[in-house]
Amino acid sequence: MPELMERLTNTAYYCGEYLTMKLAGEQPPRGWRGRLFRFPILLYRWRLDGIVARRILLLRTVGRRTGKTRVTPLEYLYDDATDTFYLMAGWGGHTDWLRNLREQPRVRIRVGRREYARTALFLDPADGGPVLQRWIEQMPVAVGILEKDTGVRYDGTVASATELASHYATVGLPP
Repeated sequence: MPELMERLTNTAYYCGEYLTMKLAGEQPPRGWRGRLFRFPILLYRWRLDGIVARRILLLRTVGRRTGKTRVTPLEYLYDDATDTFYLMAGWGGHTDWLRNLREQPRVRIRVGRREYARTALFLDPADGGPVLQRWIEQMPVAVGILEKDTGVRYDGTVASATELASHYATVGLPP
């Protein structure tokens, strides 16, 4: 039963993400569309983080131009063997959170009720491919979105995952 609930949650999440991405278009969303992506922040604030913490963390960066604290909800993959969180940037890497990380790689993340200080490491596609492959194994419903977004056919191999990863900036947040 928990596995069924996990699959239903994954499917609902990706359907919502796909629709939101269609509304946003080719560029990261701004205005009311951008606020749709920020909804998990409210869930964290209202102490309903248990609903999303298994999928979404809050990344706190320093704005590259303003110097202000910026909080972004992001889907993540966690590797418990290395205690590393992995993030992937959509929209060709043209996201504010990724640009902020490039300027100042020291961040704080919140996962559920726990907070961590981490320093971002930027992975090349060869290292990002295996990460993306593990992510797809955990969330297979995402394959269709990734294939449609990139035009790359995923066949389950590391090579096709690496080709997909070349379209997404991959960031590791090790301890």
